[in-house]
Amino acid sequence: MENYNEIDLLFDTRYRQYSGYQEFQTKFIWNINLNNYNTQGSIGVNQNQVDNIQIHGIEIGVFNIPFYQSIYGSDKFDKVSISIDELNNESMATDIYKSFALFSYEPRVNNTRLQLNNIFPGRPTKKIFSKPIDFIDNFSISFYVDGVFPMQFRNDRDTDILAVTNANPAVVTCSIPHNLDNNDAVYVYGFISDNSADGGIIASINYTARSGPILVTVLTSTTFELSGINTSAAVGTLDIDTIIFSKYRFSIPIKLLTKKNKNKYPF
Repeated sequence: MENYNEIDLLFDTRYRQYSGYQEFQTKFIWNINLNNYNTQGSIGVNQNQVDNIQIHGIEIGVFNIPFYQSIYGSDKFDKVSISIDELNNESMATDIYKSFALFSYEPRVNNTRLQLNNIFPGRPTKKIFSKPIDFIDNFSISFYVDGVFPMQFRNDRDTDILAVTNANPAVVTCSIPHNLDNNDAVYVYGFISDNSADGGIIASINYTARSGPILVTVLTSTTFELSGINTSAAVGTLDIDTIIFSKYRFSIPIKLLTKKNKNKYPF
């Protein structure tokens, strides 16, 4: 058995690319950056880890699927597989729709429907490539039933917030049903005002200034209060670029199996 060095990556759906408005999410996309920390739209790696290596394989760890909405054309779960688009044209054979199933998993079912919080897959699954990969700059991950039907996940964010009140607490009006419950957590990106006098208030609310998410109190299917967020002193019109709903967040652990390469960079 060959020995490989390992680079651990955690693909957190909180950091997936926005990819515009979608009522249901079927694909999760991340760029790879060399800053060693996650940013919106990308997963960070340490450049010292990736200098002068080649990627010989991949291992997908065990993770939970917290919620799914439905699937196209089928309500039967015989097998569920994962596909990473960037690997299809590298060193791996492809099947229907050019998606390669890195693993298949037969989930436990109740009335043929996948249950919430299913552990997926049942154990870490490793794939050694037929030839090394020199370069991966992003990952596009999808789930399929029977290798054909894409699983749909409830949209985990709203990128078209309709209104934010100047109040204590601030009230947010979403453009889509948020499906939140009281005390669910949200992450706020791009909280802005059209009046520069509100700079201090705005800076204290955006996620970069906070140690954690904001809890909500639900008012209606499309409105909620941001608990503890006081915008009553703001004088301008407020807006939010994106709100991420944490209850639909999950993370996919992936190990890249590598060896040294003198001349090339994988990222």
